Amino acid sequence: MGFLMMFLFASCEGEEGKGGRATIKGKVYVTDFNQEGMLVVEDYVGDWDVFITYGDSGVVDDATVTNFDGSYEFEYLYEGNYTVFAYSKCNSCPNNIEPITLNAEITEASQVLVLPDLNVID
Repeated sequence: MGFLMMFLFASCEGEEGKGGRATIKGKVYVTDFNQEGMLVVEDYVGDWDVFITYGDSGVVDDATVTNFDGSYEFEYLYEGNYTVFAYSKCNSCPNNIEPITLNAEITEASQVLVLPDLNVID
């Protein structure tokens, strides 16, 4: 009986992060211009870094890389609030990059949340 109570108590602890059954997924869409400012590529991109923060921690909690079709996913998440982001080129920004962010809220234990595209510039 004690083991069952301990298991139930542990499963009720719910804050953002790994250990749950929910998934957040989406795609990264890239626009690339040449030196003359002409459009070179506009498509979903593979091998692009995508990051996630749990709650309002403000730190990167996990990262993944997009598949060949631009898709990514973060699995085994608890209910709560998350921020998903990828870096985009920005000529007027510090270090010439800026984060493109999407806020997400998982409201159900087994939810699969599909986010809008992360639109970045390369």
